[in-house]
Amino acid sequence: MTTPIISIQHLQKSFRGKNMSVDAIRDVSIDIEAGEIYGIIGLSGAGKSTLVRCINYLEKPTAGEIVFDGRKLSGLQPGELRSVRQQMGMIFQQFQLLDQRTALRNVTFPLEIQGMKKKAAVQRAMELLRIVELEERADAYPTQLSGGQKQRVAIARALATNPKVLLCDEATSALDPNTTNAILALLKKLNRELGITIVIITHEMDVISHICDKVAIIDGGRIAESGKVSDIFMEPKSKIGQELILGNAVKDVSFSKKACYRISFDGRSSGEPVLSDLVLATRIPVNILYAQTRDVGGTARDHMIIQLPEDGGQQAEILNYLNARHIPYEEVTAYDS
Repeated sequence: MTTPIISIQHLQKSFRGKNMSVDAIRDVSIDIEAGEIYGIIGLSGAGKSTLVRCINYLEKPTAGEIVFDGRKLSGLQPGELRSVRQQMGMIFQQFQLLDQRTALRNVTFPLEIQGMKKKAAVQRAMELLRIVELEERADAYPTQLSGGQKQRVAIARALATNPKVLLCDEATSALDPNTTNAILALLKKLNRELGITIVIITHEMDVISHICDKVAIIDGGRIAESGKVSDIFMEPKSKIGQELILGNAVKDVSFSKKACYRISFDGRSSGEPVLSDLVLATRIPVNILYAQTRDVGGTARDHMIIQLPEDGGQQAEILNYLNARHIPYEEVTAYDS
């Protein structure tokens, strides 16, 4: 069994003030394997940004342990901790570029801090700008760059010290959908070609489904559920997981009657007329309340909420049909407001 590159063990982070106390992270445990793209998703205020800042010890945990590449960060001296942080590149929602420096000199900045000679730093920075497909904008200042270009510079800068892990804190939240897709494609390319482990913090389920191998859903500072993205999307166990996956539109679904079921389809069945076949086979009508399709790792994952007739015998017949065809389902009720 391989050792995780990041092991978060019973992590807690509390903020104490004169008249207040906030427990931002509560007993969180996650293992992230080398080479994975791991997503951490939650609503605003769930604790996800605090969690990522604890991973590289920008925030010191109140309790618990962060183990990076086999080393407990709590026992490191300041110089050792700085060395470890160089192995964890970080990119942010607002890019955090230095306005007085060109794209090239933004990328050379961490190399200058390390003491690398100017010629070698420039050579390394140009290499990284080529990797992020922005070599032609090397002499441009941040004010002359688009949001997507700024994020590419930020990614190149984060890669300058040859990190083993790239931490992305809402890295696409300030970008339009097309630019977001381009940045996610770039991150996936870097993961594939450089073997770098990527941790993505986001509140957008589309980001998770587009790029991540595994996901942890955080709610109120705790992990509600975690696992392979494909498994979580097919059968979310937690209420917050169902809400994030089905989206805000499902809140408008009327659950005034009973017998509402969520059914899910994997890529093998998403192109098949399952409901049409069901109605033809049973001669029992069903009411479609909600439907959604997402691409998860190149495979269609469909969710549908249907309402069955009130007759118990007809309900049983429909559920037997779903069971016989191994189609996952579960009874659902309205989400709390």
